[in-house]
Amino acid sequence: GTTGAKAAFITSLQSVVVAACTSIVAGRLQLGTIFSALLAVLGVAFIELNGALDPTMGDAVCMVAPIGVGIGWYVLDKNMKKYPN
Repeated sequence: GTTGAKAAFITSLQSVVVAACTSIVAGRLQLGTIFSALLAVLGVAFIELNGALDPTMGDAVCMVAPIGVGIGWYVLDKNMKKYPN
């Protein structure tokens, strides 16, 4: 299992996944994007983790959420631009 705090931290990484998808597809990695993603991860880590860093199988299962949801948000954005109506 995992703790609620670690699950909250891991699932909050979806914004980092969206930024990574956008950078990879655009073929450019901007310093501002890297800094923003790092700041977001560190901020949520300080709030949620409280020193609980031991990885568990539950953490691995939780990693599916930010990857799936992050890619979903990226695809939704692309389709909304392609089909605005």
